[in-house]
Amino acid sequence: MDTIEVNNLNRQFLFRKSHVGQSKAKVARDAVLKFRPHISITPYHANVKDPDFNVGFFKQFNVVLNGLDNLDARRHVNRLCLAAEVPLVESGTTGLLGQVTVHVKGRTECYECQPKPAPKTYPVCTITSTPSKFVHCIVWAKDLLFTKLFGDRNQENDLNVRSTDATSSSEHVEDVFKRIKDEDIEQYGRRIYDHVFGYNIEEALSCTPSFTVR
Repeated sequence: MDTIEVNNLNRQFLFRKSHVGQSKAKVARDAVLKFRPHISITPYHANVKDPDFNVGFFKQFNVVLNGLDNLDARRHVNRLCLAAEVPLVESGTTGLLGQVTVHVKGRTECYECQPKPAPKTYPVCTITSTPSKFVHCIVWAKDLLFTKLFGDRNQENDLNVRSTDATSSSEHVEDVFKRIKDEDIEQYGRRIYDHVFGYNIEEALSCTPSFTVR
């Protein structure tokens, strides 16, 4: 059910800037068919946990290749593959590390046989565009919004705290706030609010493509 975002373009080579906002599954199919026109690909722009994708649906396949980005969906597919007795090839990445495991009912342990550690990092595209857990919002505020507000002043950043005096990189956040004049606090707070809940949302909406049904 995922759609293409700008921050996908540096690592997902099937997509181009003109595809932003469109279905990943459908665009990937069209891209692959350009250099492999004789194969058959059926894209589904939907949630893998929808009732339509049941045990009977999974039984039609010889093998299932997983490339999901959250544990809940991976566990769901693992259970369906066990019920359908279809081999599962599970893959994923964390930072610069990658892993691939093969799970065959009755021959190997399943995906859930070993406890999975809680992730220490989260994909930027998830926490900025499709947060589904409380921790996603906390990570967004801590790692993204906080950096924008109090990060490197030498970088182009329209939310960075400004003052008439230079601020050292070792200066405490509370000291930075003290540097802001009282009459500027309300204006600065409004600018942050307008950016996060106005500009960012308008930018996301502007990427929504228009589709023609024929």
